Amino acid sequence: MKKRSLLFILLFFSTQLYAQININLATSNTKPEELAAIRYLLDAFELYNPDISVNIIKYNENDKTSSIISKQNDYGAPDLIIADSLMLSAFNSDKVLDNDFIGEVIKEIGEDSFFKGPLVSLEKEETFFGVPFTAWLQVLWYRADLFKKYKLPVPDTIDAILNAAQVFEKFEDGVYGIVLGKKDDVYTQQCFLHLAGAMGLQLDSDKDGYFFDEETFSKAADYYSNLREYSTPGLTNWRARDFFFQKKAAMMFYSTFIMDDLAIPEIAADSLTNKNFTELENISYSNDFLSNTGIVTTITGSRKYSFGSVVGIGVFDNNFSAEKKEALDKFIMFLFRPDVYNTWLHMNPGGMLPVVKSSVDDNNFYRDP
Repeated sequence: MKKRSLLFILLFFSTQLYAQININLATSNTKPEELAAIRYLLDAFELYNPDISVNIIKYNENDKTSSIISKQNDYGAPDLIIADSLMLSAFNSDKVLDNDFIGEVIKEIGEDSFFKGPLVSLEKEETFFGVPFTAWLQVLWYRADLFKKYKLPVPDTIDAILNAAQVFEKFEDGVYGIVLGKKDDVYTQQCFLHLAGAMGLQLDSDKDGYFFDEETFSKAADYYSNLREYSTPGLTNWRARDFFFQKKAAMMFYSTFIMDDLAIPEIAADSLTNKNFTELENISYSNDFLSNTGIVTTITGSRKYSFGSVVGIGVFDNNFSAEKKEALDKFIMFLFRPDVYNTWLHMNPGGMLPVVKSSVDDNNFYRDP
């Protein structure tokens, strides 16, 4: 009879005892510091759940929905995805989500635990297609010192924004009126919808899908084309924020994700070079930059309108076993633990906003280390 070592026996039984259940989590939070924070949380979860392994699948927010499911990677198709409500809605239309399971998780957490808005944005025909997780708000940042210099009103209306952009283009040498999107990407979509929403554009739907009112859309598109004439040069995306940070632009559409860049020189440094735009320079952080920056959240045209997005956790309908569903439920509930939830939000302080009511009263949410 062949002899087996004690180590072999221990290894054999340990693998039987902790047969791995793999969870594939898709996320667009792909910056090195974000992935490090996520991996830290996943390691903590796996430490107390040695039978479950969580793998990260990276995707770009401009990816088409079908490509995320079919994308080849080391782990196979994703089981969970953290995505905005529009992407989750598209998945829902394709009928690839496990709506029943998502509904059960929301009930387990408690519908009353969430703010109403995030819940509504992830619900269609009394069925949830995502568990509300975080949110973000897009705003118009502006150079308050320049607006004071030219005695301009706060740019919180459609007319005031266009007028200010024209003034700076004409009178402030070397300063563009505004930073906004001019490429076929998500950033341009966000900038346009913020302005178009203020002009009365709204998304409707029927049995054939989603649609806009053509006349309102055309009017908003004309306005956006006009405003583009006073924006930073080229087919710009979010990276054009460099112009704003180097005081070469008077206004900028950007989400609250920019808050740490505005306040912390080390983080702002990424925008204080000429590596992305040759017409810019290598400059130092200006200590008066933050105090001279204003913020507009609501723009008024034919109506008052704010723009943001709810990010939810989608669960794909992958014919999970009972054990896999239990593991998925355990992992999602882990993400909503107050300490874990705050750690996730603090990947982008001020950028990721809570959708859970209790976070508003949690002092730890306001104290990012």
